[in-house]
Amino acid sequence: MPIQGGWTSDGNETKAQYSRTKIEPGIKVTLCVTEDNTEAAYSLLANTISEVVERVGLSAQFIHVERFDSIALHFDIKTRRFCGAS
Repeated sequence: MPIQGGWTSDGNETKAQYSRTKIEPGIKVTLCVTEDNTEAAYSLLANTISEVVERVGLSAQFIHVERFDSIALHFDIKTRRFCGAS
């Protein structure tokens, strides 16, 4: 999914005011994994993105990753009854 992202050249520092924000196009990737695969998935994602950046010669340095814990709920369409969670 295409998105726009903002960054500053000094964004990795801790300070009260940062340099001007630069807006650039990017992409958003959503990956859903079970809780027991979280660490392995993050490691594989980081390694894969790093490899692509290096091979293609992109100027990317910092990658924003968001993690959300969730529970999947299920219901029966015909009865509209809750079937459980996973």
